[in-house]
Amino acid sequence: MANGRNRHTRHIRLDHAMLACPAFRDLSGGAVKVLLHLASLDNGKNNGAIVLSVRQAAEATGLTKNPAARALAELTDAGFIVPTSVGAFSVKVGPAASTWRLTWVAWPGRSGPSMDYLTR
Repeated sequence: MANGRNRHTRHIRLDHAMLACPAFRDLSGGAVKVLLHLASLDNGKNNGAIVLSVRQAAEATGLTKNPAARALAELTDAGFIVPTSVGAFSVKVGPAASTWRLTWVAWPGRSGPSMDYLTR
């Protein structure tokens, strides 16, 4: 749905070469769901600061907590995402979600995407 002056809807851009690479084809269904959700949180300016906890990933994708955690680990191991800060749960402070960087997207202050999934 269009909003404001922008008459186009938001979209997620996934390169065909990325979708055809062995690392992407080897992802589990849960990992693909989490990857798409993470990509939907990228607003073009926040790559490297995309906030998503395991619980948020589970809630957004319909997975339970443990499969969501495995999906994030799988995506990290495969090189599609990189944690830029690791969240933790503290009784005194409360939950602090991890922040993530999508490796196929340029991120602020860098020359371009790292595409880590091509080297794993």
